[in-house]
Amino acid sequence: MSTLISTAIQGRVARIALNNPSKFNALTAEMGKLFTEHVNELKDNQEICAVILTGSPPAFSAGGSLPWLYDRANHPAHVNVEVGTTIVKWVFLIMISP
Repeated sequence: MSTLISTAIQGRVARIALNNPSKFNALTAEMGKLFTEHVNELKDNQEICAVILTGSPPAFSAGGSLPWLYDRANHPAHVNVEVGTTIVKWVFLIMISP
């Protein structure tokens, strides 16, 4: 698994870390896919009672990576709506995890 996203479990707490500090953990499509995979691995674990989302220093996350955001301008609106919906689903996956 890629090191762009890492997961650690200590007791009943899982920690998901964004790990691209040279880019201030700016989100990319690849990171989103990996994030979903990590959350899916945790969501059925009944031993986990909390998930902490963090970023490797020096920043939590700069937001979306600029090349990825600029690329959004080359896509039709319905594709960008799908991308936005996917991002909301990533957050929702954490919220509904036990």
